[in-house]
Amino acid sequence: MSLLGLSLSATASDTTIDRSGLYLGAKTGWAEFNSCIDNACDDALETAQADRDAALARAKAAELALAADKPQIVYDSNSFATNSATMSSTAKVQTKGILEALKADSTLKARIVGHTDSTGSAAYNVTLSKKRAEAVADYLEYQGIDASRITTQGLGESNPVAINTTEAGRSKNRRVEVFITQ
Repeated sequence: MSLLGLSLSATASDTTIDRSGLYLGAKTGWAEFNSCIDNACDDALETAQADRDAALARAKAAELALAADKPQIVYDSNSFATNSATMSSTAKVQTKGILEALKADSTLKARIVGHTDSTGSAAYNVTLSKKRAEAVADYLEYQGIDASRITTQGLGESNPVAINTTEAGRSKNRRVEVFITQ
């Protein structure tokens, strides 16, 4: 009888598996054979999963690189407490996609730009926006991204995306943007 390219034969006292000169007895042979097959399947599955994960990360990195002129993440006014440069837990979760891309492709870099609304002095807003950008950079570094691949900038209130005369507008202007570049 033949199974998976193996020659099987049965005798009254023993069962053998013969492939490329390998001889296994029934009592120990089947267990060793099954263990070998299980290990080969586990190894193949792990390799396939690793290959899939790497391909997904490369695709994400390529997608991010193509959109380098647009921020890949915009941390909104809820990402930091008022007058604070401490990232919220929600902001840290938002960072996952960028972290995966940066880890998958060591040629990618992150440019992080902080912005504020016009409340407060211009000098204070520049300082706060810079500290918030640095907080995001610090988190990326903590997650294993080399500092040489990260730049930060604080623009304060100089680049609004909405009017600063309403709370809704000011809320949109309080943001940190992360750009991924080559």
